[in-house]
Amino acid sequence: MKFKLKTWLSIGISVIVGVAGFVGGYAFASHQLGLLSYPVSQFALHTIQEFFVDPLQDEYLAKGIVFGTGDPYSTYFTKEEYETFSTQIADHYVGIGVVINDQLEINRVFPDSPASEAGVEAGDFILQVNGETMFGKDSTYASNLIRGPQGTNVEIVFQQPGQPSRTYVLTRQQVKIQTIHGKMIDDSTAYIHILSFNFGTAAEFEKIYQELMAQKPTSFILDLRDNGGGVLEETQTIAEYFLPNDSYLFWTIGKNKEPKPRKMLQTKCMEIPFVILINRYSASASEVLSGAVQDYKTGTLLGETSFGKASIQRVFSVLPSGGAIKLTVEKYLTPLKRNIMGQGIEPDVVVETEVPFTSDVTDPVISRALEFLKKGM
Repeated sequence: MKFKLKTWLSIGISVIVGVAGFVGGYAFASHQLGLLSYPVSQFALHTIQEFFVDPLQDEYLAKGIVFGTGDPYSTYFTKEEYETFSTQIADHYVGIGVVINDQLEINRVFPDSPASEAGVEAGDFILQVNGETMFGKDSTYASNLIRGPQGTNVEIVFQQPGQPSRTYVLTRQQVKIQTIHGKMIDDSTAYIHILSFNFGTAAEFEKIYQELMAQKPTSFILDLRDNGGGVLEETQTIAEYFLPNDSYLFWTIGKNKEPKPRKMLQTKCMEIPFVILINRYSASASEVLSGAVQDYKTGTLLGETSFGKASIQRVFSVLPSGGAIKLTVEKYLTPLKRNIMGQGIEPDVVVETEVPFTSDVTDPVISRALEFLKKGM
């Protein structure tokens, strides 16, 4: 049997560079990886093959092998799971324009989407999709039912807690995933919030940044709270506004354990004081940027200690099955070679709050950032 692996380097949920190659036969792959040299796994594979009562399912075996690495960020995706994963870092997709969590609660409704036009709101729960109850289902299952060809309809029953349910028939359309928004938060402070570093986020950042700089702000706030990661190339482009020339974004450590730098070269670091907001859900690519800024002291980190994910994955897209393997292939260190894995980044100014954050001066973290900036850095 031969299958094709298409690979991408990834960090967090991000996909970066495509490389194609062929790997022929399970025996060849196992030999190359040395899997059959481990006596316990060799015995397990042999025993299953000889004595297991039911037909073996290839994808279940693949999931088990990847799970056996013990790495929480490595996984095997089925075709459906891979489609959901790919949507997370795209700039457009066909659907109704919502982000849901595993409780099937609507976290966000994208503007100018079928959902927003129908009146779907954040906080709505999905009860049924096309007549099928979603009780006990997860977000991947529901998302696969909701997505479909452009121009087709999907019937969804929503409910806000304590209110009657509402049924909408929504027509699936091309939806722009909005990962960034910005504004002048007061007369002198520009504010940009990046939800995740998706494809296209850097271009949108530059557009919003230039519009805000035209208003001559004297300080700047970059909000990376709840930013769980994203496309590394997008992150590096945005980092140009926050790091000095010839700086390092981070160091990577692969199987040979030899650190290698990711250099920034020419940058356009802003000349006004800035603060970066982080919290316990700021992870991966957002920690890359935050850690570099803290090491070079070009800005100030404010908020909570970040999540602490310092691993880089490569995504191997398996053809023709449609599945994929997301595998950790490198770890990273900050420019000063700090290892934040499992520890996170401690902010320069600690501000802890259990209040859901907003993007205005009523937010206690933003209010503290404005106070800090006005006192001068």
